[in-house]
Amino acid sequence: MAPVETFDAELLGPRHAVQSRISFRAGLESPLEQGGIAALARLRKHRLIPALSGLIPLLLQARRITRIPTSDQGGMLVEIRGIDGQGRFTQAKWSLVARNDHGPNIPILPAAAAITALLDKAVPAGAALACDHLCLDDILDQMASFDITTQTAISHIAQSSFATYLGADTYLALPQAVQTFHSQTAPAMWEGRADITGGRSFAAKALSRLFGFPKSGKDIAVTICVDRAIGENGQPIETWTRSFAQKSMSSVLGQQARGRFTERFGPFGFTLGLTADASSLDWPVTGWRIWKIPLPTVLRPQSVAREYEDDQVRFCFDVRLSAPMIGLIAHYQGYLTPRSP
Repeated sequence: MAPVETFDAELLGPRHAVQSRISFRAGLESPLEQGGIAALARLRKHRLIPALSGLIPLLLQARRITRIPTSDQGGMLVEIRGIDGQGRFTQAKWSLVARNDHGPNIPILPAAAAITALLDKAVPAGAALACDHLCLDDILDQMASFDITTQTAISHIAQSSFATYLGADTYLALPQAVQTFHSQTAPAMWEGRADITGGRSFAAKALSRLFGFPKSGKDIAVTICVDRAIGENGQPIETWTRSFAQKSMSSVLGQQARGRFTERFGPFGFTLGLTADASSLDWPVTGWRIWKIPLPTVLRPQSVAREYEDDQVRFCFDVRLSAPMIGLIAHYQGYLTPRSP
C-alpha cells in the first residue's frame, strides 16, 4: 500500500476533532504494478522524468500482461480508533469486497445516490458535501446490481497494553503521570524536550542509524504519537512514532504469546521484562530476535529504560541503550506533556 493525498484527510480532521492522525493508502494486487507505479512516482517527485500522462496508454497496454496473475476482486477498509461516548477505547472496521471486476463502479455510487436524492427532491439542489446530505445506506442501495458486499466489526477494550501486562494492582501503584501516559484513554499526541547523547564509535553510529535513533543534542523538541489498537489476538497493541527534531522512528509494543511483552523495530523484536513500583516503570531487555529467529544472548543489547514523574507532575523518560563490544548506542532523557488538540 502507498500513501495517497485526498481531500478527505483535509475535511475529516477538523470536522471530527481528530487528535492523532488520518492516513489514506491505496494499492494494486500485482506487486509488479504497485512497485512500478511507486518507482515512477519517485522519479517524477525528483523531476528525473517528465509528466506521466504520456505513459498512460503504454501502461494500460502493459497491464494486459501484469494483471494475468491477479484476481477479479478489489477491496476497501475503513478503520477508526478512539474513545466512544461511554469513555471506552473502541476500534471500528468497515470493509468492502467487490468481485467480478465490479470494483471500478464503487467511485460512482455516491454520485448515483446524489442523483437519486435530487430526483426524489430529498436534498436541495446545488453543490454540497455528500456527507452532509447522504447517509451510508443511501450509497449501499446503489450497490444492489453489483457483486459488492460490506461488513462492519466493532470491538472494545478496557485496558492498555501496559495495564493488561502489569496487572491492576501493580499498574495503579505507578506514579500518576506514568499511569496517565499509558492509559488506554490517554491523549494520542505528546510533546516535550529531551537531551540526547549518541555513541561515538563507527559501529554505534551505524546501529543508531539502522534503528532511527536521533543524533546528539541538548533541549531538542520531542513529539510522540501513540496509536492504540486491538491486535489480531484480541490484545491491545500500540505503535509509537517518536520524533526528535523532525527525525522519526517507530516501534510496535504489546503482549504476545506465552505472556511475552515485546517491542518491535521492523524485523527486530525485543522481549521486555517490565517491572514497576511506586516510583517508576522500568524496561529491561531480556531477549531479542530477528523476525522469529532468536539471536544470541551474549550479543543482546542492554537497555536501562525508566519512566517516572518529576516534581512538576510531568511524565519523564530516561533511556540508555548499549551493546556488548560496542558500548553506548544512544542515551536520551526528557519529559512529555499532552499536546493541545
